[in-house]
Amino acid sequence: MALSGDLKERLARLRANIEPRVAGLAGAGPAFVLFLSFTDLTRRAITVTATGDNFDIAWNGVTARLWEHLVRERIRPCWLRVDWVEQAEEITWRILKQRLTSTKRNYFRYGLSLDRCFANAFLEGELNANAMLYGGPGIEHAVVNEANFARYARLRHGLEHLDFSDDRPIIQFSARGAFMEESGAVHWLAGAGPDASRRIIERLQPADIRGLIERGSHYLATQVGSDGRFTYGWHPCFDREIRAYNALRHASTLYAMLEAWEVTRDPSLFDAIDRGLSHLTEHLIRTVDLGDEKLASWLRPMARSSSAAMPSACLRCANMPSLPAARGTIPCWSSWLLPSVGCRTAQPGVSTMCSPIRALP
Repeated sequence: MALSGDLKERLARLRANIEPRVAGLAGAGPAFVLFLSFTDLTRRAITVTATGDNFDIAWNGVTARLWEHLVRERIRPCWLRVDWVEQAEEITWRILKQRLTSTKRNYFRYGLSLDRCFANAFLEGELNANAMLYGGPGIEHAVVNEANFARYARLRHGLEHLDFSDDRPIIQFSARGAFMEESGAVHWLAGAGPDASRRIIERLQPADIRGLIERGSHYLATQVGSDGRFTYGWHPCFDREIRAYNALRHASTLYAMLEAWEVTRDPSLFDAIDRGLSHLTEHLIRTVDLGDEKLASWLRPMARSSSAAMPSACLRCANMPSLPAARGTIPCWSSWLLPSVGCRTAQPGVSTMCSPIRALP
């Protein structure tokens, strides 16, 4: 299986863009270390690594490994990304563990290599996506998760045994990158620092902002099922859906989608909002008529994990100028939601939130 002409052309354009920006590393290790990541948009990206004494050798190495995966996986890459190492420091597992104690979990912005030759290296994105430095929700700072580290090292590099002893040397490195869309547009990615791996935009333009709104809201719309319930999230480490749910995030996300729809007027986005609002009113919140034109609303037990901000999020949705267009499909929305004000309920097993009773106008 040969590389298609289109892919060859895109790779050539990507190389022409990045080669002038890549400088060789000093020291005993390889002068050039390149990572090439690619995906067909239906599965998680595959990352390959190659090194060389010059850029040409390293580039030919990563493209050859790309070709190997195309043959084996039979995929057509749509997105391409290249990262190159800018700085490398030899440390030990002990030093890394000490540094992680002052690093918030999921905020480690460096890559790690298990050897000086970068034969077994991992980008910052790989470390975080595979929970290799995540100790669980009870630990605020990053930690070496040996089980997850060993799991991904086996998948990525075929390593069966890892040595995590404190005095074992490893390499901590920073990298800069470039991302290429299917259209061939190239976007530069930031290097070391809090913005590592983020797209560099020197000054936001109106078209940039609208694009963010359109793409972000389109993605959110695709996450709303036919029942109006969101796909809450995905564990990239295990390729498994997050089964938890949170009514506050459901309501506040709908509010963001309503704001986006006022800009885009995308029919598919509006349909997703409509389904989400129906799920909110029919399954997450219960409203009863107490008579004398008084209503009471509260969260159902399955939504009890939400906070006191829930009524506020619902009110923001109800007061959106774009909502009246949906009132015909959401009966009595304002009649029970608009009077809602957050309060705690002492009745166990029923709800954690309710609305104080107030006469409607």
